[in-house]
Amino acid sequence: MVILLLIIVIMAGPLSVVAQQCPLTVVPVSDAQVKTLRDSRMQLAVDLLRSVVSQDPTQNVFLSPYSIFSAFQLLFFATSGRSEEIIRKFLHIRNNLTKNDVVGIYALEREQNGRNRNITNEYELDSANKIY
Repeated sequence: MVILLLIIVIMAGPLSVVAQQCPLTVVPVSDAQVKTLRDSRMQLAVDLLRSVVSQDPTQNVFLSPYSIFSAFQLLFFATSGRSEEIIRKFLHIRNNLTKNDVVGIYALEREQNGRNRNITNEYELDSANKIY
């Protein structure tokens, strides 16, 4: 499912050209908007896990829906038109959230993660996004 979506996006056109056509702005966001995107992230996680487990329910599953959402969220920022619609649907981002709203939430989360890193050294949370 993820690979198919990635192929569709790649075939839709060069991202560098598309990114020039859709300037992004970090905008202030409300708690309700943050919750809406959090719900989108949760729905994607459930869909991914269901899809992977349905392939062979007897096998163990190891994947990071958070990392997959994060990677496709960055791709979402660089797309427009049909590619944006496809990724928006895949990520379950509701139409009442503009792309600038999603960028604002992304910036807010990065800022909060940076602040949390300075508060305590009791734990460390990092996200490594790689495909091998």
